[in-house]
Amino acid sequence: MTTNIKPLSIVAKCALCSIKTELFVCSHCDEVICQKCLDSHQVKYQEILKEQWINCEKKFQNLSRPSG
Repeated sequence: MTTNIKPLSIVAKCALCSIKTELFVCSHCDEVICQKCLDSHQVKYQEILKEQWINCEKKFQNLSRPSG
């Protein structure tokens, strides 16, 4: 027996664009937003995480360099 788990969705106004449609809860920030806004919202957070990851890598490389 297989079960397809669908994310919880409701029909209401999107918190970002205010269009009444099927909404989903963002797993990152718990905003209730439509699919169109969710897609762009996730891209935005992926870019932020990528920048933070690059900064962490740079800091790690600086800390890993032998001193002297």
